[in-house]
Amino acid sequence: MRAQRKKYLLCLLTVWLMVSMASSPASAAWKYVPEGWTTPDAGYFGTEQDGRDTLEALRTYREEATAWEAAYNALKAEFDTLRAELDMKFAALEKSLDKEREAWKGEIRKAKGPGFGIFAGYGFDSHGDGNFVIGAGIVWKIF
Repeated sequence: MRAQRKKYLLCLLTVWLMVSMASSPASAAWKYVPEGWTTPDAGYFGTEQDGRDTLEALRTYREEATAWEAAYNALKAEFDTLRAELDMKFAALEKSLDKEREAWKGEIRKAKGPGFGIFAGYGFDSHGDGNFVIGAGIVWKIF
């Protein structure tokens, strides 16, 4: 459910960006005026309405940038939290595997060493007669 909500929010933000970036029919006529012509300083001048439109556009872009930055920071914080959780889980898994590996190595060392064994079985001698045998002795694992 959470992943579905994230996808929905991402689609909503994308559509909002596409709509907000669409060009508007208004256009400003900014003109460069050199120093000394009709003003004491050189600069770009336009009508009052052009200035208001430009200021509104700058405010809108700033708000959009702030919203995108906040969304990015929220996703980054969630990603960092998830990454920290996964790092802890992987560390625990590696620790568990190392512990299991050490236990197996200990068991292998024990199994390869000499030991005392009791055995029983049925076998055939060189004459083809069957015999049941029971015994005890020292045993070694070769392989």
